[in-house]
Amino acid sequence: MSKSPNRHNRLYMEARPMEAGLAEAIDDEKIGPGVAPKIGLKYCQKCLVGKRIWTRKYDVLAPMRRWSDHFNCARRACYAAMLTAKPRLLEPVYLVEIQAPDQALDGAYSVLNQKRGHVFEECQRPGTPLHNVKAYLPPSDPLEPVTPAAARVAEIRRKKGFDVEMRPLSEFEDRL
Repeated sequence: MSKSPNRHNRLYMEARPMEAGLAEAIDDEKIGPGVAPKIGLKYCQKCLVGKRIWTRKYDVLAPMRRWSDHFNCARRACYAAMLTAKPRLLEPVYLVEIQAPDQALDGAYSVLNQKRGHVFEECQRPGTPLHNVKAYLPPSDPLEPVTPAAARVAEIRRKKGFDVEMRPLSEFEDRL
């Protein structure tokens, strides 16, 4: 929810993650601007809340005045809705196979734990002292403060006059 600058108008927005199968349908061009609306409705039955939206056409009861004041209100409400919708980012993951003797397994596990790795299989090679360890390992986080990519992002944000850190949700949401 966000309030207009004069605090007389409130704008409520709600965002939800996409339904299962919707992203694939968009990629396969089953849904899009040129597709009949009835085909798209079968993917969005749960997310249709159009009957709850109140609207007025352009007439004497709803003139379009001071839209620039309400633009910032709508922008803040949209940001708050996206942040409260539990957004998801899928992280790329490497499949890692480590071959190590018994003495080196502790070191391999400690490195995997430091780098947020997940071991899903471990077996000993028959007839040898070597162990095979298979794990999923995410690549290094580019936005960790110590990486060059994060330093470059911070430099660009400073140059453009943006905040270096992400602003908290409380800056976008207004209270009743």
